[in-house]
Amino acid sequence: MRIQVSDLSCLAFVCCPRQEDLEDIRNLCGANAAVLRANPLGLLSIIFDHRARSWEVWVTRLWLQVNQMEGLTKSAPPGWLMNDPVSVLQRSVGSTTLSPASVEPSRHHTMTQLTTDPMPTALTALELQDFEPTPFHDLGNTEKLLPRLYTTDTEISHGQNVMSFAIRYADFCLDAVNVVDSARMGVGLPPQTPGAKALVADRIRFTKSRCLGLQDRFTEIRERHRSQINAVRLFSRPPTWAGHSGKPTSSTSPKTRTPRCTSAPLSPSRHSSSPAGGCTCTSRASLSVDMIVHLRQRAGGRCERWGSWIKDERL
Repeated sequence: MRIQVSDLSCLAFVCCPRQEDLEDIRNLCGANAAVLRANPLGLLSIIFDHRARSWEVWVTRLWLQVNQMEGLTKSAPPGWLMNDPVSVLQRSVGSTTLSPASVEPSRHHTMTQLTTDPMPTALTALELQDFEPTPFHDLGNTEKLLPRLYTTDTEISHGQNVMSFAIRYADFCLDAVNVVDSARMGVGLPPQTPGAKALVADRIRFTKSRCLGLQDRFTEIRERHRSQINAVRLFSRPPTWAGHSGKPTSSTSPKTRTPRCTSAPLSPSRHSSSPAGGCTCTSRASLSVDMIVHLRQRAGGRCERWGSWIKDERL
């Protein structure tokens, strides 16, 4: 961007990785011609607003992925349940032509398991249609699910870095507005009118406030997502038995041998044994989603070892 200080005429070259983004920015410039006439730096506010919208779509998609796992592990409030995402699409589009039949049955069934919080208040039909939920058979396979969760975690971490850049970009744009005024006064010209200056600066500050909200949302999503990773990792860990080396250590048949808990000593009031002398604490390999919820509610109520393990995993 090159600005003539005397009359504020401007020449700018804009490059975008996608042709669609370039067309959107060109259309936004036409719709906000008054801003560009008042201040050439209005182009920076237009580009900033365009990027902020794409970041909002991005964080919504990540939120849907995290909430899918929260619905699976029953770790979201029941009042946040999205009963019918198709009705959300109808309200967003304002059309009655969309019906469950227009959505793949498996996909529609999967999306009904999603939970919702106040995040997608501005959810659009395009954002829901672009979301590809995880099939149920993948949700039950920790070997496939964990890599997917780690990939999402990496994307969320990158999103936090992008939001930090967005805040710095907003500060740069606000400084640029002041630099133009300083340059004009340096050559004996009057500064920009307060209205022309505020027209751009206020738009930048507003978009910056949106990015600050997205930055907080990324932080929240990352914490919630990592708690789901801990929950899924609980399925993938093999059971640990005291003295277990792959072969029975007693005359008891392997089919009837009860795994023994590795925590010792245990209080009788916090530990129960079977008639055969084995620990009745559930092994990690046999835990279900309902058991996760039960253990989360009664951490340490059955076995001191399990209570401390759950506390360490922050479940």
